[in-house]
Amino acid sequence: MGFSAGGTLALAVGLACDKDARPDFLAAIYPYIGNIKQDTVREDAPPIFICVATDDDLALAPQCAALYSSWTNAKRPAEFHGYARGGHGFGMVNSHFPVNNWIERFYDWLQQLHKV
Repeated sequence: MGFSAGGTLALAVGLACDKDARPDFLAAIYPYIGNIKQDTVREDAPPIFICVATDDDLALAPQCAALYSSWTNAKRPAEFHGYARGGHGFGMVNSHFPVNNWIERFYDWLQQLHKV
């Protein structure tokens, strides 16, 4: 699990490492995709949870949507939550916006995967 640059690192590990050396799932929360090659989602890539706010001042939502598409095109489990408001760093702040419930959605997803 990683937030912002940490999400970038989590993605790099999830995409580059062999199955026995990588996490069982990825959580990329408002990650910067940058130079990560999204077309290299392997057939055994771990499930991914992606969460972003469309009003993020770094304009990460389109990259996150493309990442979701890459995962689903590879027929790998993926969950995407794009919230209208929350900005960059919503994982660190309580707000009255729906994005404030992202952690519950993440927990629900982990339950589906039988990880909790």
